[in-house]
Amino acid sequence: MTDQTYREGQKARLKSGETVVMKGGQWVSTSPQGAAPSDAVLQRQAAAVLSKEQPAVDLAHRSLEALDEFDGINNRLHPRGGFLNHVANTVSGWLGDKDLARIDQLSKNFALHQRQPGSGSSSDFDQRMYNGMVASADQPYQTNVDFSRTARSQANDIIARHQFRDQYLRQNGTLVGSDAAYAQRRKPAPPSTRAKPVASGWTVEEIK
Repeated sequence: MTDQTYREGQKARLKSGETVVMKGGQWVSTSPQGAAPSDAVLQRQAAAVLSKEQPAVDLAHRSLEALDEFDGINNRLHPRGGFLNHVANTVSGWLGDKDLARIDQLSKNFALHQRQPGSGSSSDFDQRMYNGMVASADQPYQTNVDFSRTARSQANDIIARHQFRDQYLRQNGTLVGSDAAYAQRRKPAPPSTRAKPVASGWTVEEIK
Protein backbone atom coordinates (compact mmCIF):
# COMPACT_ATOMS: atom_id res chain seq x y z
CA MET A 1 0.00 0.00 0.00
CA THR A 2 1.52 3.37 -1.07
CA ASP A 3 0.28 6.95 -1.50
CA GLN A 4 1.01 6.68 -5.23
CA THR A 5 -1.72 4.06 -5.62
CA TYR A 6 -4.32 5.05 -3.02
CA ARG A 7 -5.92 8.43 -2.50
CA GLU A 8 -6.09 10.37 0.75
CA GLY A 9 -9.02 9.27 2.90
CA GLN A 10 -9.49 5.96 1.12
CA LYS A 11 -10.37 3.06 3.40
CA ALA A 12 -9.32 -0.56 3.21
CA ARG A 13 -9.87 -3.70 5.26
CA LEU A 14 -6.90 -5.82 6.32
CA LYS A 15 -6.95 -9.61 6.43
CA SER A 16 -7.24 -9.34 10.21
CA GLY A 17 -10.59 -7.63 9.77
CA GLU A 18 -9.22 -4.25 10.89
CA THR A 19 -10.21 -1.14 8.90
CA VAL A 20 -7.47 1.33 7.94
CA VAL A 21 -7.59 4.72 6.17
CA MET A 22 -4.99 6.53 4.04
CA LYS A 23 -3.76 9.62 5.92
CA GLY A 24 -0.68 11.66 5.11
CA GLY A 25 0.65 9.04 2.74
CA GLN A 26 0.33 6.09 5.09
CA TRP A 27 -2.31 3.67 6.27
CA VAL A 28 -3.68 4.41 9.73
CA SER A 29 -5.99 2.24 11.80
CA THR A 30 -9.48 3.60 12.37
CA SER A 31 -9.76 1.71 15.67
CA PRO A 32 -9.34 3.72 18.89
CA GLN A 33 -5.99 3.34 20.62
CA GLY A 34 -5.98 0.22 22.73
CA ALA A 35 -9.22 -1.09 21.24
CA ALA A 36 -10.03 -4.75 21.73
CA PRO A 37 -9.14 -7.13 18.89
CA SER A 38 -11.87 -7.84 16.36
CA ASP A 39 -14.02 -10.96 16.58
CA ALA A 40 -12.22 -12.40 13.57
CA VAL A 41 -8.85 -11.96 15.27
CA LEU A 42 -10.10 -13.55 18.49
CA GLN A 43 -11.51 -16.53 16.60
CA ARG A 44 -8.23 -17.09 14.78
CA GLN A 45 -6.32 -16.90 18.06
CA ALA A 46 -8.69 -19.39 19.66
CA ALA A 47 -8.41 -21.74 16.67
CA ALA A 48 -4.62 -21.59 17.01
CA VAL A 49 -4.92 -22.60 20.66
CA LEU A 50 -7.03 -25.60 19.72
CA SER A 51 -4.56 -26.51 17.00
CA LYS A 52 -1.74 -26.61 19.56
CA GLU A 53 -3.81 -29.04 21.66
CA GLN A 54 -4.18 -31.50 18.76
CA PRO A 55 -0.92 -33.45 19.38
CA ALA A 56 -2.05 -34.20 22.93
CA VAL A 57 -5.45 -35.28 21.64
CA ASP A 58 -3.84 -37.56 19.06
CA LEU A 59 -1.66 -39.06 21.80
CA ALA A 60 -4.76 -39.65 23.94
CA HIS A 61 -6.39 -41.60 21.09
CA ARG A 62 -3.26 -43.71 20.65
CA SER A 63 -3.11 -44.28 24.40
CA LEU A 64 -6.64 -45.66 24.42
CA GLU A 65 -5.70 -48.12 21.68
CA ALA A 66 -2.58 -49.13 23.62
CA LEU A 67 -4.62 -49.58 26.81
CA ASP A 68 -7.04 -51.88 24.99
CA GLU A 69 -4.10 -54.02 23.92
CA PHE A 70 -2.54 -53.85 27.39
CA ASP A 71 -5.77 -54.96 29.07
CA GLY A 72 -5.99 -57.97 26.77
CA ILE A 73 -2.45 -59.07 27.60
CA ASN A 74 -2.98 -58.41 31.31
CA ASN A 75 -6.06 -60.66 31.24
CA ARG A 76 -4.10 -63.43 29.53
CA LEU A 77 -1.04 -63.25 31.79
CA HIS A 78 -2.92 -62.41 35.00
CA PRO A 79 0.32 -61.55 36.87
CA ARG A 80 0.50 -61.94 40.64
CA GLY A 81 3.38 -59.54 41.24
CA GLY A 82 6.30 -60.09 43.57
CA PHE A 83 9.73 -61.65 43.19
CA LEU A 84 8.63 -65.08 41.95
CA ASN A 85 6.43 -63.51 39.31
CA HIS A 86 9.36 -61.37 38.17
CA VAL A 87 11.64 -64.42 37.92
CA ALA A 88 9.02 -66.33 35.94
CA ASN A 89 8.59 -63.37 33.58
CA THR A 90 12.34 -63.12 33.10
CA VAL A 91 12.59 -66.78 32.14
CA SER A 92 9.58 -66.55 29.84
CA GLY A 93 11.12 -63.48 28.26
CA TRP A 94 14.29 -65.41 27.51
CA LEU A 95 12.12 -68.06 25.85
CA GLY A 96 10.60 -65.44 23.58
CA ASP A 97 7.13 -64.97 25.08
CA LYS A 98 5.46 -62.49 22.71
CA ASP A 99 2.94 -61.23 25.28
CA LEU A 100 5.73 -60.38 27.73
CA ALA A 101 7.73 -58.60 25.05
CA ARG A 102 4.73 -56.57 23.95
CA ILE A 103 3.50 -55.64 27.43
CA ASP A 104 7.04 -54.58 28.31
CA GLN A 105 7.09 -52.24 25.31
CA LEU A 106 3.68 -50.85 26.18
CA SER A 107 4.79 -50.26 29.80
CA LYS A 108 7.86 -48.35 28.64
CA ASN A 109 5.68 -46.17 26.43
CA PHE A 110 3.31 -45.50 29.34
CA ALA A 111 6.27 -44.49 31.51
CA LEU A 112 7.56 -42.17 28.80
CA HIS A 113 4.18 -40.49 28.39
CA GLN A 114 3.81 -40.00 32.16
CA ARG A 115 6.79 -37.68 32.25
CA GLN A 116 6.06 -33.99 32.49
CA PRO A 117 6.87 -31.87 29.41
CA GLY A 118 10.15 -30.01 29.80
CA SER A 119 11.56 -32.41 32.38
CA GLY A 120 14.59 -32.97 30.15
CA SER A 121 16.72 -36.08 29.81
CA SER A 122 16.52 -38.63 32.60
CA SER A 123 19.13 -40.80 34.25
CA ASP A 124 18.88 -44.59 34.41
CA PHE A 125 17.66 -44.27 38.00
CA ASP A 126 15.00 -41.74 36.99
CA GLN A 127 13.80 -44.03 34.22
CA ARG A 128 13.51 -46.95 36.62
CA MET A 129 11.43 -44.73 38.90
CA TYR A 130 9.11 -43.85 36.00
CA ASN A 131 8.84 -47.50 35.01
CA GLY A 132 7.91 -48.43 38.59
CA MET A 133 5.02 -45.97 38.53
CA VAL A 134 3.17 -47.66 35.67
CA ALA A 135 1.57 -51.01 34.98
CA SER A 136 3.67 -53.93 33.80
CA ALA A 137 3.91 -57.72 33.75
CA ASP A 138 5.69 -57.50 37.14
CA GLN A 139 2.78 -55.68 38.78
CA PRO A 140 -0.19 -57.54 40.28
CA TYR A 141 -3.18 -57.98 37.99
CA GLN A 142 -5.43 -55.57 39.92
CA THR A 143 -2.72 -52.90 40.02
CA ASN A 144 -2.60 -53.04 36.24
CA VAL A 145 -6.39 -52.85 36.04
CA ASP A 146 -6.47 -49.78 38.31
CA PHE A 147 -3.70 -48.10 36.32
CA SER A 148 -5.52 -48.76 33.05
CA ARG A 149 -8.76 -47.30 34.38
CA THR A 150 -7.04 -44.14 35.58
CA ALA A 151 -5.05 -43.70 32.37
CA ARG A 152 -8.15 -44.35 30.27
CA SER A 153 -10.10 -41.75 32.23
CA GLN A 154 -7.36 -39.16 31.73
CA ALA A 155 -7.15 -39.85 27.99
CA ASN A 156 -10.92 -39.65 27.58
CA ASP A 157 -10.96 -36.35 29.48
CA ILE A 158 -8.34 -34.85 27.15
CA ILE A 159 -10.39 -35.85 24.12
CA ALA A 160 -13.71 -34.74 25.61
CA ARG A 161 -12.31 -31.38 26.74
CA HIS A 162 -10.89 -30.65 23.29
CA GLN A 163 -14.16 -31.58 21.58
CA PHE A 164 -16.12 -29.46 24.05
CA ARG A 165 -13.86 -26.43 23.53
CA ASP A 166 -14.07 -26.81 19.74
CA GLN A 167 -17.87 -26.86 19.89
CA TYR A 168 -17.85 -23.95 22.35
CA LEU A 169 -15.79 -21.88 19.92
CA ARG A 170 -18.15 -22.66 17.06
CA GLN A 171 -21.15 -21.58 19.12
CA ASN A 172 -19.67 -18.56 20.92
CA GLY A 173 -16.83 -17.35 18.70
CA THR A 174 -14.40 -17.44 21.64
CA LEU A 175 -12.81 -19.83 24.11
CA VAL A 176 -13.25 -17.40 26.98
CA GLY A 177 -15.36 -19.19 29.57
CA SER A 178 -14.96 -22.61 27.94
CA ASP A 179 -12.91 -24.09 30.79
CA ALA A 180 -15.47 -23.02 33.39
CA ALA A 181 -18.30 -24.34 31.23
CA TYR A 182 -16.53 -27.67 30.77
CA ALA A 183 -15.94 -28.00 34.51
CA GLN A 184 -19.64 -27.34 35.19
CA ARG A 185 -20.98 -29.69 32.54
CA ARG A 186 -23.10 -32.60 33.69
CA LYS A 187 -20.87 -35.62 34.05
CA PRO A 188 -22.32 -39.13 33.65
CA ALA A 189 -22.44 -41.17 36.82
CA PRO A 190 -19.72 -43.83 36.99
CA PRO A 191 -20.95 -47.37 36.36
CA SER A 192 -21.73 -49.34 39.49
CA THR A 193 -20.03 -52.66 40.02
CA ARG A 194 -20.96 -55.80 41.87
CA ALA A 195 -18.25 -58.24 42.87
CA LYS A 196 -18.90 -61.87 42.08
CA PRO A 197 -17.61 -64.66 44.29
CA VAL A 198 -13.88 -65.14 44.06
CA ALA A 199 -12.92 -67.86 41.59
CA SER A 200 -9.45 -69.18 40.77
CA GLY A 201 -7.86 -66.60 43.03
CA TRP A 202 -9.28 -63.48 41.41
CA THR A 203 -12.50 -61.45 41.41
CA VAL A 204 -14.69 -60.70 38.41
CA GLU A 205 -16.52 -57.37 38.44
CA GLU A 206 -19.78 -57.15 36.54
CA ILE A 207 -20.94 -53.85 35.08
CA LYS A 208 -24.66 -53.44 35.68
